[in-house]
Amino acid sequence: MLETHPDHKEILLVKDMANTAWPGLLAAQSFFLTANLDEELFQCLMRAYQNFTIVCGVLQLTTPRDAFLTSLCKGAVPPSVIAASLAENKATQGATPNAGAGDIPSVSLSDRNLACLKILLNIAQQLGGVLDDSWYLVLETLQLADFILFHKYARGPPQNSRRIGTHQNASSSAISLHASTNPPNTSTAIKSKRSTASSAGVTTLGSSVQASTSNSSITSQQSAIDNDLNVLATQIKKLFENSKYLDDAALQSFTKALCRLNTQTNGISLEDNASAGADSEKMEKGFKTTPLTALRGNKSDEKSFAIEKLRIVALLNMHRLVTHELSLIWDLIVLHLIATANCISVPQPIRMQACESLDEAVISSMNHASSNQNETNERIQLQLLISLNQLVNNPERHSTSTGNKGQYVEVRKMGLETLNKLLQTSGHSFTNGWNMIFEMIKSVVILSSFGECEEEEGGSVGVT
Repeated sequence: MLETHPDHKEILLVKDMANTAWPGLLAAQSFFLTANLDEELFQCLMRAYQNFTIVCGVLQLTTPRDAFLTSLCKGAVPPSVIAASLAENKATQGATPNAGAGDIPSVSLSDRNLACLKILLNIAQQLGGVLDDSWYLVLETLQLADFILFHKYARGPPQNSRRIGTHQNASSSAISLHASTNPPNTSTAIKSKRSTASSAGVTTLGSSVQASTSNSSITSQQSAIDNDLNVLATQIKKLFENSKYLDDAALQSFTKALCRLNTQTNGISLEDNASAGADSEKMEKGFKTTPLTALRGNKSDEKSFAIEKLRIVALLNMHRLVTHELSLIWDLIVLHLIATANCISVPQPIRMQACESLDEAVISSMNHASSNQNETNERIQLQLLISLNQLVNNPERHSTSTGNKGQYVEVRKMGLETLNKLLQTSGHSFTNGWNMIFEMIKSVVILSSFGECEEEEGGSVGVT
């Protein structure tokens, strides 16, 4: 704590200086962020952003810290880029089937946007333990950058509209035009043909060299882009891997921000997420959609960035999630995945992704319990069986109209497949929770009987 630090008086002085200076400093740096600076000055600006934001974070000055983070987030993924991506999506949706994807220019981030993104990642790694609710600012920006950079790039860069042979064609046309407008006599025709052939050969050679140079330039530029994206992807991956070094309170804030991001991106209602407890309900106040919701549009094949990162964080921190007596983080992650899987308004691929993530978490937690023979095994077994039972036998399904019951079939099926894996690999080690296991198995019989009764009723109605 800063209050018990031996240099407490000096720290208070620095805090007062930072509180006094930050409004003017932020205004100046935000202006320079959009100004046409040379590369050296821009790098100095980035270091100033990073240093001052880290100082504010260490001194627990949340208001200036969040203000500088917000400014950096806008520098990393500017509103103009989001607007351009929206326009691109509309143009793509309105394009005729015969039009190629390369006819529409792809929107991407500039080198300076990427520089802001890298500084943002540096700050997040340095201040990960004290960011608390401000994790959401960072994660939302990473989600947008991931969609703009990696998703579009994975589908292939747009075709370049430049034609390498343009100059060659123009030169050849000029020669042909000159020969046709000045018809030579017999004696000069041979000279003319020789000179024309010679100049055409020189032009062709020059054009070939120019085309080769242009091709190599494009190749080197593409290699530079590949390297930048690889470095950025590694840095983002490292940020989530470093979650295992966060303390419990910081890890809870981190996972809560990921849950909030998924909720607001995919439009999960408060009712669907109510089971996650009072903390999550408080977290979801002021529900809104993120810019990614509009960017994705009607694309139903997209996976959730937040769920994928939740899965990674859960697997990396499984030893903490299952061994702590207060399973707050486990409950937060698992209940959110269940809420996502059971939310009908969420696209089917994302619901299946939530089921797969829960499957991996349950199997991993059981493996951890089996490898560590201690007195907490029974509690861990009950914990994961309760989670699985909530997925298979969700009480909301029983109050749902018959027409919507089909929406839950795949979710229930994946939950039962997970139970089957557990029984095959670790069924011999279960010492408790068999009542829940039989209850889940029984649900298959009940569901089957319910379907047969419906068919019989439908048949009798048809006969009468």
